Amino acid sequence: MKRLSNMIRKTAGISLSAAIAVSMLPVQVFASIEYDSGVNDYGDKVNERVEVDAENNDVTVTGGDIDAQDKWPVDALRINASEGHTATVTTGNITKEDGSGITVNNYPDTEEGSGGTTVLTVNGDVNASGNVSVGYGQIMGQGETSTEINGNVSAGWTGVYSRSRSGESDLTVNGDVTAEYGIDAETFDNAVSDITVNGNVNAEKTGVKTQAGDEALLDVTIEGNVNGGKHGVISWAYNEAEIGIEVNRNVDGSVVGVAGQACGGSDIDIKVKGDITSDEYGIYAEPFIDEDEGEGFGTVSVLAEGTVTGGKVGVLLHEDADSRKNVTVTAWKITPNKDGVVAGYEKEDDETETIYEDEDFEKNNINYIIRVEQPESGATLTASDDTAHEGANVTLRIDLDQNYIITGAFSDEGKSVPLLTDAEGNYYVVVPRGGGVLLSVTVGEKPAPQPAPQPAEENDDNAGQTPETVNGNVGIVAENNVVVSSPENLDQSIMSAPQGGTVSVVLTEGTGLSNTVIAALSGRSDVALDIIFVYNGLTYRAIIPAGFNLAQFLNAAGGIDFETLAVHFGTIMQ
Repeated sequence: MKRLSNMIRKTAGISLSAAIAVSMLPVQVFASIEYDSGVNDYGDKVNERVEVDAENNDVTVTGGDIDAQDKWPVDALRINASEGHTATVTTGNITKEDGSGITVNNYPDTEEGSGGTTVLTVNGDVNASGNVSVGYGQIMGQGETSTEINGNVSAGWTGVYSRSRSGESDLTVNGDVTAEYGIDAETFDNAVSDITVNGNVNAEKTGVKTQAGDEALLDVTIEGNVNGGKHGVISWAYNEAEIGIEVNRNVDGSVVGVAGQACGGSDIDIKVKGDITSDEYGIYAEPFIDEDEGEGFGTVSVLAEGTVTGGKVGVLLHEDADSRKNVTVTAWKITPNKDGVVAGYEKEDDETETIYEDEDFEKNNINYIIRVEQPESGATLTASDDTAHEGANVTLRIDLDQNYIITGAFSDEGKSVPLLTDAEGNYYVVVPRGGGVLLSVTVGEKPAPQPAPQPAEENDDNAGQTPETVNGNVGIVAENNVVVSSPENLDQSIMSAPQGGTVSVVLTEGTGLSNTVIAALSGRSDVALDIIFVYNGLTYRAIIPAGFNLAQFLNAAGGIDFETLAVHFGTIMQ
């Protein structure tokens, strides 16, 4: 546990010093085109580094592509803005072979200042392919920054690197982000930062790293997938900061899918609309106490609308029981590990990496999403609850169209687990460990009423066939090739019927054909079955021809219920 906890905190904070070191490298001024005031247009393309400086004046720069790959300086485009001044820049593609693609500095003239304003639009891709390179970097931004990149961002080191203090930052990438570290964002000192990627984030190490402190607000939205070679999404918050992360598809990381550590009354809220997958830990959540960063636990909440899978465990928690009380997980399904554990913790001094299950957390802090699959026609379904804990009863409410009947009701994605029914005939499910509830029904049209069978002529083989009581059992007395059967021993009657015979029976309402009866019919392919039964207040007659393949109509128990008999074999008797 200690190793994973320290790794995430370290990973969340390693980038700042490295980025500052890169930004402080010497710059060859002769390789730059500099703009410090007025309205400027550099044309369709420039093969030099561009620097826009709004320290003393407002400045607007427009143009096409910036290709600075042959130039040694750190960044292809650099924008500086001081308090009271605005830099507005519009470009095409930005390319840098060795160094950063874009650097934006919003800094105050004095310690009390608020920084300047920058508005940047890139109508193309940003590619910074050097060994130490940032696609987009906002270093120590303290003013107001608005950036829109209408293409992809790729970098050898970090795709989007954002640091906001006491200001507001709004960044949108309308393509994919591909880098060693995809998104690396820190927000402090009451700053507000909003980052949106409308494509995928693909990273060799970490997809999304976030850190926030001192009552700051940081929101990150990824419309596509987040793929991290080691970590999918990791977050660290302290001193009443708030971090919100939303991924609208899947998250994948070999070490951890999503992770959140929060202290000092801070809050981390991670929402994933798809699956969370990891070779080790699907979700790692650790509220903790750090006197240096604000006393008291923070809170961590994770929503996964898909399946959470971890090779070691789906949800990893801290061994401190008080920490676990501040974690909430909502998921459609969490895959148990090899030992059947859904959520558990490791002990700091235990080198065996044993996962100790926390059953109380599973039953009280995990909410499972209840999915409902609507049939194409015939019925409208509603679950009594949108989410429920393990062991809770969830009822399926069915608004059935007049001309339809229910032929099957299921609680799982594979439609192999039938729903239970209560004394009133309502369908319900007991939420299983790990969730995965998908409520569904199969429906069929009611057969149209048919005329009752007419009495046979005297020379008919079945003449005189009428329902009677025989030896205390209700059956159909028939002559010639028809066997009289009791419902309790229907399987035996089938097996003992004469060659090519027909077994006739009146079944008690609500019973159906058991798996033993189906097995008997399978063993006597020469025998037909003639059934009379009552379903939904109507009397049906169903005939199953000799040798008929019933495999397609079997329920989860291997039998056939009255709904199926009525839909596929039944004729309503008047």
